[in-house]
Amino acid sequence: MSTIKFSHAWVMVPVMAVTLFSCRKNDATTGSEQQNASPWDAKAEVYHPRQSGNTIEAYYRGNLVQLLEIENGKYLLGGDIVLKKTDIRMPGSPLTESTINGGTWSNKTIYYRFDPSASDTLTTVMWPAAIQMWTSAGLGLQFVEDVSETQQEYILLQQNSEGSAYATSIGAPGGEMVISIDPTAFASGNVAHEIGHALGLEHEQTRHDRDLFVNVNTSGLSANWAYQYNIKSAATPVGSFDFSSIMLYPSQANRLTKTDGTGWPYNRRNLSATDILGIRYKYNITTYTSNGTYELLAGLNGTKVLTTDSLISVLRADTSSNSARQRWRVSHQSNGYYKITAWSDSTKSLTRSDTNVALRTYTGTSNQQWAIVPAYLSNSFRLVSRSSNKACAGLDTAGLKIRNFARDSSQQWSLRKL
Repeated sequence: MSTIKFSHAWVMVPVMAVTLFSCRKNDATTGSEQQNASPWDAKAEVYHPRQSGNTIEAYYRGNLVQLLEIENGKYLLGGDIVLKKTDIRMPGSPLTESTINGGTWSNKTIYYRFDPSASDTLTTVMWPAAIQMWTSAGLGLQFVEDVSETQQEYILLQQNSEGSAYATSIGAPGGEMVISIDPTAFASGNVAHEIGHALGLEHEQTRHDRDLFVNVNTSGLSANWAYQYNIKSAATPVGSFDFSSIMLYPSQANRLTKTDGTGWPYNRRNLSATDILGIRYKYNITTYTSNGTYELLAGLNGTKVLTTDSLISVLRADTSSNSARQRWRVSHQSNGYYKITAWSDSTKSLTRSDTNVALRTYTGTSNQQWAIVPAYLSNSFRLVSRSSNKACAGLDTAGLKIRNFARDSSQQWSLRKL
């Protein structure tokens, strides 16, 4: 038998792995990295709008998000993502492909062009250093300059002089997307952060389980900026919360801290293990669960496995005995979601039913499909229901239950291939 393993890390998929808070200018020198700044005075990526209006709600990449109206009919998301009206969907309007799918780059190849505004410092120093962070991470990513300007999907690297660092898409855009940097205010690590958005990463502090790890206090903030701290409810957290993520904004006293009130070092020097894991998960690099027959071992005490009764109707925790009733067929259906059926009766599938998980005849509904997502514990996974990305299957002595994400070992699973 073999056990599926991967290194402990996290990210959101949206890989949802990122969020944003700070909206102040970064004072790093051109082409250099931030030096061990105090957790209370570090600054991060931000777009400075020339005009701002109301905050509105709209859908972007499947999330109902709050956006700030800015100049030229555009919208600001999370402080450093500038969107056009065609990028979003207003509540009640028809769905479009561009607003429900956070795209991946075909063949893990990211094409880019340099805008005439971009200086040599940005194009020959900062950009190469930023993409090297990603290409050296063992992800198989390729960054290729579109010299002939023939590619339909690409990043346009621009320069601004307004103290801003921002991108115009989370995930592959389906056309042109912009990364714009003021090289007098930001460093190559900030460029790498914006590339993280282009690859599909969210800000770390917007993951929906963040309150298990951080305190967020928006009192005293105007409505125009408090929205930055909103959770991305449709994004799936991958791995544990990562205080070293290049996608995490700086801690701020009395605003954004660990649950014990302390801060964390601000990282724009390198990718963390969980930044890498997030991309591995989003692009199916080594974290992909292959179809096959598995024993599902719960982290409850390391010895209990998911077991069905002789009638293939009741689920419970039981000691591993290599029984046919402890074997499960795992098969990929679509978009990273799996069907999990009993080996003894392939018509019976794990099905979310309110707060429980039952065995039901498979009909292909969302409550019968599960994401197998890297969890908080090393070499462990969560079984997350497609019907709600906050709903996890947890195995305890009372049986298989549905609960929201928690620091609970019963929600951590090992998949042992048979």
